[in-house]
Amino acid sequence: MLEVGKDPAQLIEEGHVEALRTALRSAPTLTTLVVQEALTCSTLSHVEGRVSAVRAIAEKVAVLPPAALSDVAALLTVTFEGGLAGDTIASELIAASLAHQAS
Repeated sequence: MLEVGKDPAQLIEEGHVEALRTALRSAPTLTTLVVQEALTCSTLSHVEGRVSAVRAIAEKVAVLPPAALSDVAALLTVTFEGGLAGDTIASELIAASLAHQAS
């Protein structure tokens, strides 16, 4: 990860091209950042809070293509590790996607 406030061009000028490449390759996707931010702002200690978090995330990612939604479902399934059924996560993502398509 790049140092806060560090200009990527400065890394190139200083001869750290490979470090910049590594940082860019290992950077999380925007979708992952959206999911992580929503989870950070949620109460996940009970099922209702986890479902609410999934619904909030589903609304934000509903515009994504199915393959990306599948990645979100996989990320959330791993994140909740049995604390929320994969079927629940998938149905919330599908519902939000269908609602977006209908609007």
